[in-house]
Amino acid sequence: MTWWKCPGCGLFFVYPQPDDRTLASLYQRAYYEQSVDCSPAATAKSEAYWDGRAGRLAEVIQVKRVLDVGCGKGQFLAAALQRGWAVWGTELSAEALRSLPQHLGRRAVVARLEGAPFEPGSFDAMTTFDVIEHVRHPVDFLHRAHDLLRPGGVLLITTPNAGVIKARLRGRFWKYFRFERYLHLYHFTPHTLEMSLQAARFRVERWFSKAMPMIVAAKAMPSQASPRG
Repeated sequence: MTWWKCPGCGLFFVYPQPDDRTLASLYQRAYYEQSVDCSPAATAKSEAYWDGRAGRLAEVIQVKRVLDVGCGKGQFLAAALQRGWAVWGTELSAEALRSLPQHLGRRAVVARLEGAPFEPGSFDAMTTFDVIEHVRHPVDFLHRAHDLLRPGGVLLITTPNAGVIKARLRGRFWKYFRFERYLHLYHFTPHTLEMSLQAARFRVERWFSKAMPMIVAAKAMPSQASPRG
């Protein structure tokens, strides 16, 4: 597999993409078999980190119902519940969800966002932390996110920034281009991420960071409206 850069927009992508079976095997080894530090200090640090992510979302919208895409070990689900939000999650790994405590596990489903069993307009907000770089068709993924949000709902995204100085200096040796370790199918810059959001009828509401990682909140525009940057 080789990394390519679109000569038009600058989006980085891996080609050819591995098939689903290969990806599933790689994910199991790269992510879900990693050990977790459960010491009190590490737990407190993790809780503060995920509460901070929830706080970013609360800055741009009043949240009642939120969907966390790629909820993994449920840290954001727990932070959202602590804030009194009605929260659900999707996750590709059934093994990851089996490790969740019951009160979190019953709020999560094994599904891709594109096939998740929720009605259009179900959520005020959606979070995708380090997810969009892994999906095969990012704009289709964002269209589905738009459909599940109510008009004016907010999508909060984090993803690495392929435009930072370190990435430009290191080129193909930039650590996030190590596909076997990070399993990223795409790498975005602020420009390519905003283009993708606009294509799916989102308008950027706030950039929290254009460094590493990029953190952006985008508002779902009405379907008949043309989003503006």
